[in-house]
Amino acid sequence: TKEKSSRQGKTDMSGEALELVEVIWKDAFEGPGGWLHANTYVPEPVHPHTVGFVLPDSLEDHITVCSSYFYDDEGLLVISNPNHIPRGMVLSITPISI
Repeated sequence: TKEKSSRQGKTDMSGEALELVEVIWKDAFEGPGGWLHANTYVPEPVHPHTVGFVLPDSLEDHITVCSSYFYDDEGLLVISNPNHIPRGMVLSITPISI
């Protein structure tokens, strides 16, 4: 139905507050382009720090954090800027209290 399709992708969490966390993780990255001598190339790993609200049960084997959220008039969770980080790349997850 039209009502059902308009609700797709939203989660009903009954106004529950989402947990705020800092996630430190190993980013996938590319080295410089062009020809390189393999014996002198030194890759420099990147470990981003991402802060956001945890969206539970979003994507298997990932932690999903969003930058902002609210509950609409029907009590459905609406989120912005979801970031899906593979759990195998996560170095740490630290709760933040405000």
